[in-house]
Amino acid sequence: MSVINRITLCALIASCGTDHRLPNDLNDPGAFGVTGLRRLTRFELVSSVGDVFGVDAAPLQAMLPEDLAGGNPFDNNYRAQTVSPLVVTDYATFAQAYAAQLAATADLPQRLGGCTPAAADDRACFDALASKIGRRMFRRPLAASELAAYAEVILPQAKAAGSFATAVEMLGLLFVQHPAFLYRLEQDGALDDFQIATRMSFLLWGSVPDDALLDVAEAGTLDDAQVRATQAKRMLDDPRAQRNLHRFHALWLGFSDAPLPSALATDLVDETNHLIDRIVFEQDAEWLALFHWNETYLTPALATQYGLPPVTSPGWVASRGGGVLTHGSFLSLGAKFGDTSPTVRGAEIFKRITCWRLGTIPPSVDTDMPPGAPTDCKPQRYVMREIDGCKQCHGIIDNIGFGLENFGVFGQWRTTEPDHPQCVIDGAGSLNGLAFSGAEELGALLADDPSVSACATTQLFRWMTGRDEDYEDQHTLDALDQQYRANRSLRGLLVDLVTSPAIAYRKGE
Repeated sequence: MSVINRITLCALIASCGTDHRLPNDLNDPGAFGVTGLRRLTRFELVSSVGDVFGVDAAPLQAMLPEDLAGGNPFDNNYRAQTVSPLVVTDYATFAQAYAAQLAATADLPQRLGGCTPAAADDRACFDALASKIGRRMFRRPLAASELAAYAEVILPQAKAAGSFATAVEMLGLLFVQHPAFLYRLEQDGALDDFQIATRMSFLLWGSVPDDALLDVAEAGTLDDAQVRATQAKRMLDDPRAQRNLHRFHALWLGFSDAPLPSALATDLVDETNHLIDRIVFEQDAEWLALFHWNETYLTPALATQYGLPPVTSPGWVASRGGGVLTHGSFLSLGAKFGDTSPTVRGAEIFKRITCWRLGTIPPSVDTDMPPGAPTDCKPQRYVMREIDGCKQCHGIIDNIGFGLENFGVFGQWRTTEPDHPQCVIDGAGSLNGLAFSGAEELGALLADDPSVSACATTQLFRWMTGRDEDYEDQHTLDALDQQYRANRSLRGLLVDLVTSPAIAYRKGE
C-alpha cells in the first residue's frame, strides 16, 4: 500500500465521406505516433497475474478500478485513466485478496521458484521465487539490491509468523500493486529490449511477456525484425493470443458487457469466439469474412434459440450467412423498448464497422420515448428517415437496421413483428445507397466496402496505441489499411506491426 501511494450530427457524416489521407510507409520509427504512460486495464492485470502465478484472479476482477470509456470502443485508452485515492484503495483491496490466495497455494514456491523452503525465512528460496516472479511482472530482471531490499522487509515478518506462506503473501501484496507492474514504463526514443518485449506481449496477449520472450530480450536481439517476427508467430500460436483477440473483438463489436440472457450467455459468446478462431487462427482467412462467413458453431440450446434445425452436440453447421451479423451476441446491441430498434442496430454498425461518425443527438429529442403509435408497424413508426433535417442520418442508419429486422434481440428468427402478426418483415435495407436483403447480403456489402477495412485497421490502431487517432496519424492509418489489403490476414497484419520499427520506438506526448 505504501509503495503505490507514491506513486457531430450530419455535417460530420459529410466531412468523413472524403478521404484526405496520404500513403505512408510503416517503416518510419515514429509511425505509431505519440505514446503516453499506460496503466494496465482490468483485463490485462487479471490476465497477467493469472499467467505469472497460475492462480485465477478473474473472480476478484470487480475489486479493481473501473476502466473509463475514452471515446473509442476500447477500455485501454490511457488518456482516460486517472489516479485518485479511490483508485489506490481499489488496487490495495484487490492485492490483499489475491495475495491471500497466493499464500494458500501450497505448491507455489516449488512450482515458480523451484524450491521447497526449509524455514519460514529461507533466503535462498525467497530469492529464487522473488526473482522469477519479479522478472515476469516487472518485465525485466531484478537487481541483487532489489532482492536484498525485499528480503530485508519481508523475511523477518515471515520468521515472526513462523510460515514461509507469509513471505509469499507479502511478496504478492507488494508486486501486484507496484508501479513497475501496474504501469508500462518507457523512455522516449529507442526502447530497450525489455520494453519492446512488453509492447509485443500486451499487443498479442494482453499480458506480460513469458520467460521465452524475456530470454530473447535479455540476449539483446529484439532489435532484429526477423527475431521479432519469429517470436510473434510463436506467440500467435499460444492460447493467450486467442484470449486477447476475443477481448478485442468483443469490445470492437460491442458485446463485451451486453446484457445477454444468463442461460445462453456462454453459448452466444462462444459462438462468436469460435468464428474468430476459425478465421484468424485455424484458417488464417480474410479477416473481414467475419461479416459473411456461411457456417457457425452451434450448441443445442442455440439451435433452438435461432429456430435452426436441432443439433445433438456442439459443432459447426451451415449458417444463415452474414457471419457475426447473425450472432445473438452482436444482435443484442439493437435491443430497445422491449424489442429491436432499427435505429440503434444501424447506428452500431455504422459506428463500429464503418467508423463513420454521428454527432450528438439534439437535446429536444427524447430517446427514451418509443417512436410512433404502438399499434403501427415499424416502417410506419420509424419515420425520422423521411423527415427533413433528420433523414440525412436516419435515412442511413435506419435503413441498415431494417435489413436485420428478421432477427430478434438475441438472434431468434422471425417473419412478423412481435405481437403484431399483421406486420410482415421483409428484411429489406440499404447501405450507402445499395439495396440488400438480410444479413447475408449486408455482410457481402460490408466486406467489399473500403471504409470497412479502413475502419477495422483503425480500430486495431486504437487498441494497439491505447488512444484515439490524432490528425498526424492519418498517414499511418492509410498505410495500415494498405498493408492489410495486401494479404487480408489479421494474423499477418499483427506480425507486420511487430516487425515494424515503430514497435521499438516511443514518441512522447
